[in-house]
Amino acid sequence: MKKSNLILAVFGSLSLCCAAESSMASRFELCRQIDGEFTAGQVGRVSLPGDVFAQCRSFPDDLRILDAAGKQWPFYLSVARSQVESRGQLAEIVNASFVDAEERYWQFDLVIPAVDGKVQPHNQLELRSSGNGYVRRVEVFTAREPRGHMATGYLIRSAHHRNAGNRLVRYPASDAARLHVRVYANAKDATETFSVTRANVLHKVATTAERETVEYKALDVPENETTQTVQTFLFDTGFENRPVEFISFNVKTASFVRSVTVQGRNRENEPWQRLGGAGIHRYGDESKAEITLRANKRFLKIDIHHYDDVPLAVEAVKLEAIPRHLVFEAASAASASLCFRAWDMPTPRYDLEARLSKQTMAEAPLYPTLETRPNEAAKAQPWRKYSKLLAGLAVGLVSLLVIRVIIGMMKQQAGDSQG
Repeated sequence: MKKSNLILAVFGSLSLCCAAESSMASRFELCRQIDGEFTAGQVGRVSLPGDVFAQCRSFPDDLRILDAAGKQWPFYLSVARSQVESRGQLAEIVNASFVDAEERYWQFDLVIPAVDGKVQPHNQLELRSSGNGYVRRVEVFTAREPRGHMATGYLIRSAHHRNAGNRLVRYPASDAARLHVRVYANAKDATETFSVTRANVLHKVATTAERETVEYKALDVPENETTQTVQTFLFDTGFENRPVEFISFNVKTASFVRSVTVQGRNRENEPWQRLGGAGIHRYGDESKAEITLRANKRFLKIDIHHYDDVPLAVEAVKLEAIPRHLVFEAASAASASLCFRAWDMPTPRYDLEARLSKQTMAEAPLYPTLETRPNEAAKAQPWRKYSKLLAGLAVGLVSLLVIRVIIGMMKQQAGDSQG
């Protein structure tokens, strides 16, 4: 090969490699313009709509915020979480006795130990008792006479619904050193004998994170997906990979204990995958009608198991998720777009999250995005989605050319030595 041709081939290969990586904007097939004007250094937030989860090839790797000139704006993904502060103490059971009245019950006092000479606040009582398949009413009173009623709750344990039940009784926060508790016999079998084996007092304070409603379309349940012992709901959230973290049920049935299982899939021809499950119940004022999970499938199959009981009167089902926000810092005084759906993009790495305080992030204004549109830069140069492959081919070609040069030089040296 002539030296001039070799040089042209090498430079042509390098040009191909550089061209494949030079324009960041042309790597993305879709964009959503951020509805706002910005100054350099301004901090803001963007909510992620459902189609971003569905269209990204590898969320959030193939996602960037770019201004009109293609300059990157640093960002990070922010997902708020509910915070629960919990502290528990083992309480001592004293003065226990069984009262054989018209309503039979165990009664006892709970002694809450002091910490550094002071009883810590408590607002929940956790009781463990013997037996299986029961609903037992619990009443909590102040220990001093005359006893003041603090709360009524229910201990629930189902023989069939393993993940459904309750052993907590909630009451207003108190720093009382003693409580008086009554645990009544099983509502389903008043003649049962049982014992209370353990009691803990807890102090729980929860800070609930913001939620957003996940819209869905209810689908008809095919005959092959139905059974006589299960109440089934099929939902289409409209987008693949859409997060769903809370499912709540508006139930009109007065009293019930049920287990719920959730399955999901992104396409109708895929098999169902188990995503989670939990129990729901209602008895008196004690109620739990929400389950938590981490789902990211377009189609959800929700099964409420009733076995031989009558199906629940479910009036509505609500899907919710914690909003995903992109917290960004404008790198220029210009408009910008959320660009996504690209091939072989590395995970973005910026130092913005380390530089921003939580207060600055929380106070950052929230900007909407406009409709998703095709990226004209990507349409004009469709070969750029193969940039990584082209870069690899270019490097391989250069390597082959270098090897050929070395072989040629070795042959030339061998010929010179023979001459």
